[in-house]
Amino acid sequence: LFLSQITSPNPNATVNITSFSIDGNYPNGTFLRTFIRIAGGTTLNITKGAPENLTGVPIVLHFTDGTEDNFGVITLIIRGPNKAPILSDDYSFSIPENSANEDLVGTIDFTDEIPNSVRFTSSLSSIFGFQPNTNRIVVLNSAALDRETKDTYTFMINATDSEGLQSSANVTVTLTDVNDQIPVINNTQSELYRIIIQSAPNGYSLVNMSASDGDEGANSEYSFSLDDPSLPFSISGSHLYVNGTLEAKTYSVVVIVTDKGMPPLSSNGTVTVQVEPRNDFSPSFVSTPYTFSFLENSNGSVFTFSITDGDTGGVGSPGSANLSLATTTYSSSFSLTASHDTPNATTGYLTVLSQFDRETLPTFNLTIVAFDTGYPEFRKTSETNVIVEVSDANDHPPEFSKSVYYANLAENASTGYQFLRVVASDNDTVVDSSLTYSILNFQSTFSINTTSGWIMVSGTLNRALHPNYTLSLQVNDSSNYTDTAQVIITVIEVNDHIPRFEPPLPLSVNISENQEYSLNVSVIDQDLGPAGTVTISVSNDTYFEIQDNQRLVLKDPFNYESTSVVNVTVLASDDGDPRLSTSATITVNVEDINEFPPQFSSANYTKTTLNVSIDTVLVTVSATDADGRDNSITYSFAPDGDTALFAINEKTGQISLSSSFPALGPTQASLSYTFDVIATDNGQPETMSSNASVTITVITPDNFHDPQLGNTSYTGSLVEKASIGTPILTVTATDADVSVSASSVQFFLTGTNAHLFTIENFDNNTALMKSNFTADYENMKSVGNVAVFARDNGNSPRTSDNAEITVFIVNVNDNEPTFVENVFVFNLNEGTDTPINSTVGNINATDLDGNTLTYSIEQVPGSPVFIPVNGGQQVMFTGPSLLDYDESPDNRSFNYTIDVTDGEFNDTAILTVNVVDINDNDPVFMDTHYMFTIAENLPVNPNMAIGTVTAIDDDSGQNKEISYSLNTTRFIINSTGSIFPNDVFDRELTPSIQLLVTATDNGVPPRHTNEPVTIIIENRNDEAPVFAGTINTNISIKENATRDQYIGDIKFRDLDNSSLIYSIIGGSGRNYFYIENNSSLYVANNNQFDYENVSMRVLTLIVQASDGTFASNVSLTVNIVNVDDSQPMF
Repeated sequence: LFLSQITSPNPNATVNITSFSIDGNYPNGTFLRTFIRIAGGTTLNITKGAPENLTGVPIVLHFTDGTEDNFGVITLIIRGPNKAPILSDDYSFSIPENSANEDLVGTIDFTDEIPNSVRFTSSLSSIFGFQPNTNRIVVLNSAALDRETKDTYTFMINATDSEGLQSSANVTVTLTDVNDQIPVINNTQSELYRIIIQSAPNGYSLVNMSASDGDEGANSEYSFSLDDPSLPFSISGSHLYVNGTLEAKTYSVVVIVTDKGMPPLSSNGTVTVQVEPRNDFSPSFVSTPYTFSFLENSNGSVFTFSITDGDTGGVGSPGSANLSLATTTYSSSFSLTASHDTPNATTGYLTVLSQFDRETLPTFNLTIVAFDTGYPEFRKTSETNVIVEVSDANDHPPEFSKSVYYANLAENASTGYQFLRVVASDNDTVVDSSLTYSILNFQSTFSINTTSGWIMVSGTLNRALHPNYTLSLQVNDSSNYTDTAQVIITVIEVNDHIPRFEPPLPLSVNISENQEYSLNVSVIDQDLGPAGTVTISVSNDTYFEIQDNQRLVLKDPFNYESTSVVNVTVLASDDGDPRLSTSATITVNVEDINEFPPQFSSANYTKTTLNVSIDTVLVTVSATDADGRDNSITYSFAPDGDTALFAINEKTGQISLSSSFPALGPTQASLSYTFDVIATDNGQPETMSSNASVTITVITPDNFHDPQLGNTSYTGSLVEKASIGTPILTVTATDADVSVSASSVQFFLTGTNAHLFTIENFDNNTALMKSNFTADYENMKSVGNVAVFARDNGNSPRTSDNAEITVFIVNVNDNEPTFVENVFVFNLNEGTDTPINSTVGNINATDLDGNTLTYSIEQVPGSPVFIPVNGGQQVMFTGPSLLDYDESPDNRSFNYTIDVTDGEFNDTAILTVNVVDINDNDPVFMDTHYMFTIAENLPVNPNMAIGTVTAIDDDSGQNKEISYSLNTTRFIINSTGSIFPNDVFDRELTPSIQLLVTATDNGVPPRHTNEPVTIIIENRNDEAPVFAGTINTNISIKENATRDQYIGDIKFRDLDNSSLIYSIIGGSGRNYFYIENNSSLYVANNNQFDYENVSMRVLTLIVQASDGTFASNVSLTVNIVNVDDSQPMF
């Protein structure tokens, strides 16, 4: 720390620090003093290790200049290492765009460890910079500031401290607007030049003024005003309007545009308004529209019409009538001329030049336009529509609808069967167009109705001799015009043989389980072609399939334990029409093989008995075999068992007493015997067996055993209608007790249906169950909820378990089959909606007996064929041809008698088939592409059709009703297909228009067809020639110009592409020049100009260009240039 601020009164003295101390009140002052040293008498050094960030350290200095001593106090701050200046992330300032140099932009806020040591720089120093040694940004180049060119500047500033540490930040300066831009009118010259008619009303808009101002906000807003308010015009907003009485002359209207800035700035522009004289009346056709008729294939007919005009110089002026044919499509076929009868009346003549064909073009429209001679822009026109009708002449022969017809005919078709209708038409209308049909060959086999065109069978068909016929047809009209056609008939074979199995298939076969099996199937069908082609199929495809159309093959070997009997039906069907078939059912019996050993019902049998007599059955062992051979099991005792007193029935498993039991001692309550029993099957190739244990215990006599029923359940059958008391089944029971009373039983019935039966004992162990009601199979197929039990007659009677009984009612055929309806009605759609061999409905009958029913339909000759299929309840339509509602009213409803039988009884009903008309035909346009014409700029006339499109639909009723629509709103089409304009058209903008007409019928769902229509916009001469500026209107030529000297070309352009005729119609120089090659200007004569003649130094020419209807002028100024052609004279 250099202390240069210590001075002495003696300027020559040197001041030195002699000592220092730290104020004793400062904490840790003694510690801090060890880090401070005096160097050279003028500097205090802070050594390394001194504490950082200490502020306000009071240091007392003692110093001397050698003469005097003194002291002073300094406050010491000790900081850490230096850091770069700290700036904000961004700075933003706004200044006016007209700020001057050195104007303040803004001040940069910052912090730094070393105050007053930071210096700032700018990256955009060409425009903005810092005042020296400050943090203030100022303008350095005010000339560069223009908001309209650039409104925002972004640049970087750098802050650097005395130790070279640096920071940077972005600065954004936004220029605010000042009013320094003059508003400017933007309208083009052509927009500022307007031509109007003298009768234009107040409020008529002339031009929409457009301006721009480069400023923003209020400085950019502007308004319009007129320099001369006395003119018959006013301005409101940006629109210049007529506001006063106009004279037929040219006005120069100065429009001022002024902005809203302070101070306001303004500029102006001139609108030139050329006012043309009045034109109040349009030419008027005396009668409109007109109808003009003439005979086809002739010309020379003339149609006359009249026109009037109330204006002077209008159509009625002699030689000034203007007529045109707007329909250019027929312009070469007609001529249009006019005669001027009076100053205000004109007669027009429309003459036919070409011959027309009524069948191609029976009627069309012509549009005739009349226009007056007013100024082109305000010229008034009228138009009329001439409906041209071409009358018919007999010039067309009849025509068949097809040159070749095709038909398929069954070989058994009966005489009188109508199978095809041919149709011819005659385009002529003025003569009797009735037609007569005839057949020219095979007249013994076929005939035709001469008026309707229906062809029918009149002889016997033999497909073997004539598989095909080609008939020659002829149609004549009453004028001896004819046409011919052919009918190609294919005779179709009838399927009349049912396939049969040859040899017949077996009724049953035996197949061992786990064995593969196949059976050859052979079928014979005596028909030919598809009708003799047979397809074999199988109904039960779970187990069997048909391979190679000739073998019945078992898919997988049987398992006897899951399937023992299967019925499989083999079906043979031919491909005839209708399809015929036969079937055979084979019963497959599955034979068991020995796979499983017998299984006892119990592993241990026990029996407690009294001392009974010999041959008494004590216990019955029972085993079953999963192989299904329960009745082939043999029972025997196992060796080494305690079986000396017993015998076993090898078939039934009954174990009986073969020797008397030994007597029991007085204290002996029982005696037991235990042994094994073996059950052996007789399976192949090896037998199988299993064992069970039997224990028999002998006890003292008593009613010890429950009765045992012979079966755990019983089933029986009862024929319906059988009388009460009919036997149904026998029930048995046994009791192992010895005494007669204890071993005899009585039988009883129980259950909710027990009252329907009775049971009676006919010995001690057997009873017979009988019916107690009359059964009806249709109401009850079986009876359950009945059980039987037995009770013995011993002391303390004992009861057996219940055995459930089910009685099945056996049906007898005692009910007639009955159709569910007396009349079945099928409503079938015509055509492909009801394809041949399709199922079309059900004819259902019921039979309370549940018998299989057979259905049949009695066919009606000449009517469609329907047959029962799929068991008979479904009806299939088999042809011979598709249903056709439109063919004839007689083919719209058919009645058939249908029959159902169970083999004994039958029932009949009526099947009514109604053919329903469907919307199966699209509308068809009579032409493949229509083309119509309309003149440009015609006003919308809802009564003027420009053409008609026509579509037809071969369906019937509402399905043939057609409506039309367009894909544009610029035209309208009515219900008859006539097209009307709904807009005004300009050929110069749109020479033609493509439309898409849609014809939609009224069917459900509707069908439609699209057809393109081309509208040609015909040109009308509605544009005046416009000077093209190809020559300077101020010309200079030398006075010695010679005859035929070329001056230049004067060109006008005509948007109608009309040919122009040029002429010089006025001006002081009109006799000195001429126009050649239609537009080139030449000098007329030699030596005709004399500069010395002052009156000839400037000449004027008025050149006119005319398209025959409209004309435009241009004024030329010719300056005669002096040449040295005169001698000086005194």
